[in-house]
Amino acid sequence: MDNYDDITSKSCQKLTEYLETCNKRKTPERYEVLKAVVRTKGLFSVEMLSREMEDRSEFVVSRSTLFNTLELLTDAQLVIKHSVSRTAMYENNASQTPMACLVCQK
Repeated sequence: MDNYDDITSKSCQKLTEYLETCNKRKTPERYEVLKAVVRTKGLFSVEMLSREMEDRSEFVVSRSTLFNTLELLTDAQLVIKHSVSRTAMYENNASQTPMACLVCQK
């Protein structure tokens, strides 16, 4: 659990620095989405993240808030966005383990 706490703390600090640099608001929803991203293992979609947050009875955020926050986290280099079969999939960039993906084209 310490590893999760360390990664979350460092990720929140990096997000704060990014938001201050870009003069954007530090909303609780952005930080809750980031925490949910850090908890998620592997690739995830907006739907998967939304379900994860609802199941944990955390902040209930709209799909547009999730999309906008994930774009912001991508710009802050906290999340990596992958396009897989015309679907956007995301990956936590703060994880210690590198990940490889293979996409079958046939």
